[in-house]
Amino acid sequence: MKKIHGTALGGGSAAGKLYIFRHDECPVRRYHIENSAEEIKRFEDARAAARDELSRLFKKTAREINEYEARIFSTQKIMLFDSSFTESVYDIISDQMINAEVAVAQTSEKLIQIVSEADDGYIASRSYDIRDISERVIRILLGIHNSEILSNEPVIIAAHDLPPSDIVRFEREMILGIAIEEGSENSHASLLARSMGFPAVIRTGAMLDELIHGSHAIIDGDNGVLIDEPDPETRSLYKYIY
Repeated sequence: MKKIHGTALGGGSAAGKLYIFRHDECPVRRYHIENSAEEIKRFEDARAAARDELSRLFKKTAREINEYEARIFSTQKIMLFDSSFTESVYDIISDQMINAEVAVAQTSEKLIQIVSEADDGYIASRSYDIRDISERVIRILLGIHNSEILSNEPVIIAAHDLPPSDIVRFEREMILGIAIEEGSENSHASLLARSMGFPAVIRTGAMLDELIHGSHAIIDGDNGVLIDEPDPETRSLYKYIY
């Protein structure tokens, strides 16, 4: 039995199998370009496709949860077309004559550093949204499609980080709870988890390498603990969820 402690987000407790969720890798390779205008157009096309994806996520979330929570994706669309994001990508492409993927990645890191240093916790938590929209654009530029999420039963999701767009990729009835290595109480993912009402634990620190996909676990969102392969005594303490 392993007990992994983190920050409690509430939601009660649940028991079930673990689903180890890992983001699809988007390797970014830097290369020289010959025409900055063409590369900027390539970025703009990818950003338009990202906007369309966010619109679909808005509709799915509004339909399956509520329109208030769906506004997360409207906010990300605004951030996607924010002048600070746009102008930085344009300048990096034009000044360094490099590909759009690298320009987006560099812009993302710069903006994340700026907002992460903010005294306001809500503003600082926007770093997760910046990373989410940047990874979305990069994935589209690279032509990488999200891998399919396969689960025929409700699961406890364990991940390094879990942006709102990944949470809503799961059907609501398939989520028993979430535990993530990073996260912030003010992040959109945390706000969405609270709204959906399932147990959630964030900031567990490194845990994924200690867990086995499909193992049995208990998540206690009120006390901030994920219990992997609970022993009989622990199961008896949580007998009300079995």
